[in-house]
Order: sequence, then structure tokens, then C-alpha cells
Amino acid sequence: MCGFVGAFDASIPRHDVAAALDVLAHRGPDGRQVAETGPLSLGSCRLAIVPPKQAPAIYTSPQGWVLALNGEIYGFQSLANVPADATEAEALGLLISEQGPSVLSELDGLFAFCFFDGDCLLLARDRFGIKPLYYAHHRGSLVFASEMKAILALSGFSREPDEDVMSAFMVVGHNVFPGRTPFRAIRALRPGHFLECRAGSGTRELPFAEVACAPIPGEGRHIDPELLEEQVEGLLTASTRAAVTHDPNPKALFFSGGLDSSLLLDIARGEGEVTAFVLSDREDADDLLEARRVAAALEVSLHEQPIDELDLAREIVHYAWHFEHPIAGGSYDLFGGVAFHALARTIGREFRVALCGEGADELFLGYHRLHMEPRLAAATIAESARKHATPELREWLGEQGLDAPGPKTPWALRNLALHQGLCEYHLPSVDRSGMAFGLEVRPPYLDNSLADLIASLDEACLIDRSGRWTKLPLRGIARRRLQHPQAQRVAVRRKRAMPTAVERAEARLGELLLGPQQDRDPNATLERLLSDLFFYLHVDPGLAAPPDFSLLDFAAESGVRMAQR
Repeated sequence: MCGFVGAFDASIPRHDVAAALDVLAHRGPDGRQVAETGPLSLGSCRLAIVPPKQAPAIYTSPQGWVLALNGEIYGFQSLANVPADATEAEALGLLISEQGPSVLSELDGLFAFCFFDGDCLLLARDRFGIKPLYYAHHRGSLVFASEMKAILALSGFSREPDEDVMSAFMVVGHNVFPGRTPFRAIRALRPGHFLECRAGSGTRELPFAEVACAPIPGEGRHIDPELLEEQVEGLLTASTRAAVTHDPNPKALFFSGGLDSSLLLDIARGEGEVTAFVLSDREDADDLLEARRVAAALEVSLHEQPIDELDLAREIVHYAWHFEHPIAGGSYDLFGGVAFHALARTIGREFRVALCGEGADELFLGYHRLHMEPRLAAATIAESARKHATPELREWLGEQGLDAPGPKTPWALRNLALHQGLCEYHLPSVDRSGMAFGLEVRPPYLDNSLADLIASLDEACLIDRSGRWTKLPLRGIARRRLQHPQAQRVAVRRKRAMPTAVERAEARLGELLLGPQQDRDPNATLERLLSDLFFYLHVDPGLAAPPDFSLLDFAAESGVRMAQR
């Protein structure tokens, strides 16, 4: 079950809930259901992944409790007091009805769910925030949904932006305020938290399992490299096995030929059949050539999907509507997300489940611009903050030690990537891109035990600044596992971005925005254009479906006005 929306304890009619569910239809193409249970109106649409395929979108128990689940609970059959023949939703509901929120810390997987027993409404979200869940108060009701656009679709709901959050997108590239969203009236249920609400009373949001903060450099654990590699490999293998074997569907994998996806592909192929998919913007692209080498060495089927600047420009608008956050950061961040979206479109035509390497860079300090030159990265943030930060954002940056380079900078950037960048930018992007095409994307690197291990380590176990090497444990595992000559380069390869389609798309957009003869900053023009696009799609007027036009079309309409600002 992959999308739900509900209203609790007030007067929002069932047909409004049903209309809001229509906005989420892409998340669940295999069935939909709207039900009323006492003060709860609940709608859910289902993507059939775990049998039986004809299961209802909302599970109603003989005892009267109801549950809507988005995502998967790995190993639910082995949890205490679960009947051998129980479905996933039935097992989860039984555990909640018997043990309450205390059972949440035992759950493994990617999930967000709504449970109601006739008295108490319980909303919960997995530890990393892989699956989304939002809530708000509207016309006396607590309303909640898997995507913000379903809440925005409710009649009379405010679309007023949150200026502090919008400022964070401009300065950092993503939201940094836990629980807040680009819309002032909408809250995000924080990762690893649950929310309880009873009719006639208020709500409370509490944690059940959170990802630990990294230690200050020099104060974390040090583990022998070979022992660390052995532990990481064992935990990653177990996590990948759970993701591959949880259901009988064939599996795809988002593949680039880089370290993270190559290692994941090698482990996954030992657990079941996997097809790798790679996106390419030219025949001699570095990623494509490397992907071919690794796939051939591992004897894995590789599907190549070409893309050009016109494809990218059209895909951006579709991505922006589904993403429902401002798109910020540099152009490579933008086109990386859009490239994933384009590849999800291709994979979704044949598959219902795919694996991806999301989380590896955040856990293993893979971002060169953050971790190799932390003082330079912090100085860039501080300079942008002087121009664009609201007072509240300046205060937050100061609390984190990101208002200026200093001794806390490496620690602050490590936690910024893991605790804000992951759940506020990368995971929403992955979830929306997959679910836009009825595709569930599972990130095996985001495993509870693996995160606990890595978060306890000193950064010296993960990166070597003198040699400019990131993700040391993963490179060690790759050197040992990938013995084929065509795959050995993975452990020492410096990965490149796909430049050709990006550069061409920037040039086309730049000509429309500022004219071909002017000196221009492509990122700056893109940022202005994408800001306009966000407001057009989600704020004023706000669209209930993705429009059928290209960013080039939008730029042509907006260019003259933007150039005159």
C-alpha cells in the first residue's frame, strides 16, 4: 500500500478525502479504497508488491482496528506473536494493537503508516524517513497524507510558504528545520517518530528510533580497517538480502558503474536476479563505459537508456511537480535528481521494485565538496547566508557551527548531510521519482545496524583527506570482492558526472533567459527559473496534476520578465 490520506476528529467530508486521494493515484495503481471509521475518514491507494495482489488498500481487522501502510516491514513474519499466515498489514496491526508504540523500535524496513483502533490514531515513519508522511490542522481536523500535494488539494487549505524554509533552500540547498516544510501550515512527521491523537484532544509527536549524531573528529571509535570492512560487508549483505527477498517481484537496480552501485549490484546478484539500468547522455560517457565493464564482469543484464537535453528539459517539469519541494543547489544536483527521475520512468515500465545506492554518501562521507574541503564548504554556506538567510536560519547555522569555518565544521557538515540532506532532499527525491511511476525504490545502505556502526566511528575510519579518498570501508570491500579485471577499477575510480546533456540544457535555457551574447551564470538563471516553476506548480496557482510542457517552454514564457528583474 503506497499512498494514503486521512482526516481525523472533525468535519472534512468523505468526498474531500476521496478527491485528495485522486492526487496520489500514481502511488497506488492497483486499487483504492475510502472508508469511514468513527471520527476517521481514510483513503488509500495500493501498489501490489507483497501478495496477495487483491488485498484491500485499507486493512480492517475483525477487532475493528484499521491500518493503511506505505512501504515494507522486513522480516515481519519473525516478530513475536505474529501468526504464520498473517499478511504484512495484519501482522503490523496486531503488533500495534497489542504493544502500542513500543513495538516501533523493533521494526526494520521502509514505512509510513496510519493505525486507528477506535480510540487512538497513530501515525509513524521509519527511522531514516525513506517513506514520507505529512500532517496539518485544517477546519478543526487533523489531516495527513503521504505527499503534501494531497493536503494542499483540500478545499481552502493555505499554500503560504514558510520563509525560513525557503531561505534554507537558497542557502544550504535543502530544508534544515526538522518537522517543517516549504508550506507554513504543513508539518512533516520527523523520521523515527510517531504521532498520537485521540478524538477531542491534542496531538503529541515522540521519537522511537533516531539516527545518532556523528562524534566530534578525534572522539569517535577506531576499528581495524579489515575488521570494519568485514562488519560493513556483513551488515550490507543482510540488508540487501532483505530488500531482494522480501517479495517475489523481479528487481531492478539504479546503476552508474560507480563504487556504491557496483558493490550493491555484486551483493544483490547473489540473492536473486537483478537487472541494472544506466542513463547515458552520449555513447562515450564515462559512466556508461564503466557500467558496461562492471555489468559484463558480473554477468548482469544491463539496460541502457539514452537521454538528451530536450528529454531533460521536459523531465524537469514532471519531476518538479512530483518532488513538491523547491529545487535548489547547483545544476549538477538538479540534473542528478532529474536523471534519476527519467531512469525511474524507464524502470517503472517493467518493474515494481528497484534498489538504489542512496545513503552511502551520507553514511560513508562520500561528498568531496563537503568532506575533503570542509572549511571551504562552510565558507560558501556562510557567504550565501549573509545574502539570503532569515534571522532564524542564521541562528540555526550558528548553533550548528556553520555560520563560519571553525573546529566544529567537519562534524557539522557530516551531520548536515546525514540528518538534513538525506531526509529533506535525497530521500524525498527518490521516493517521489519512484512512486511517480508506480515503482518502490529500496536503499539497502540505509540499514539500522549499519547506520549505528558508521555513526559511531571517527571520520578517520571513513575518509583520507591527504589522499583525497572517501568511503574507505566500501573501497576495501570492493577491492576484495570485485576481482575481475574489468571491475577492479571501481575501488579506485574517481566518479564523474554526466556533463553533455547538462551543459547543452544549460546553454539552451541560458539563451532563452538572457540571450546568447550575454555573460551569464547558468546556475543563477536556473535558480531563478526553478523558483518561478515551484511557485507556479505548487503555490500560485498550484496544479493538481503534472503539466505537459518542457522547462524550455516555461523559460520562453518567463524569460523576458526574469531578465528584467
